[in-house]
Amino acid sequence: MRSKSSARRIGGRGSGRRNAWTWQTHSAKHANYFYYLTGLLGIAIVLALLRAALTFVNEDMAARAATEASSRMRRAVYHHTFRLGTLAIRALGPSEAVSIFTRHVESINDALYLWLTLVFREPVKFALLLAFALLINFWLALAFLLFAVLVWLVGGQIAAHFRRQGRLATNPRRRATDAHPREPHVDCAW
Repeated sequence: MRSKSSARRIGGRGSGRRNAWTWQTHSAKHANYFYYLTGLLGIAIVLALLRAALTFVNEDMAARAATEASSRMRRAVYHHTFRLGTLAIRALGPSEAVSIFTRHVESINDALYLWLTLVFREPVKFALLLAFALLINFWLALAFLLFAVLVWLVGGQIAAHFRRQGRLATNPRRRATDAHPREPHVDCAW
């Protein structure tokens, strides 16, 4: 394996030694690419099965945690309303409160499930994609990463500016003081 980088050369030698099926000719009847593509297909199938199993475990554990949290929340609200008694409920009945509460708990359950599935999956996916890009071309991947950090920082500053402008627009007292800042008092001699 020809490479200028000594780290790539060492890694290439080790992987070439361990994976002889990628370069050795096995028979004259089949070309070498037949064995190479078969090996790559096997690796792809194993990685796909591993990803499917890990995704299943992630989604199952997130569903269990979200269901447990929503059932605890329902139980806590039920006990609290039981303590309040019938004086706190309007004469129309508790059906409106029950439907609103059920809708809110279900939305919290869905949000918690989505957060638990995405907060673990996406950083791992980003790290693996970054590692793959760094293995393919280190300097190009590093340039991309630095550009992404730059965009993130500039985007954060722009978002902070627009949030500040939104707060000023919604608060009339701030708007009046910021639109006409007090000028220092100057005594005139004439």
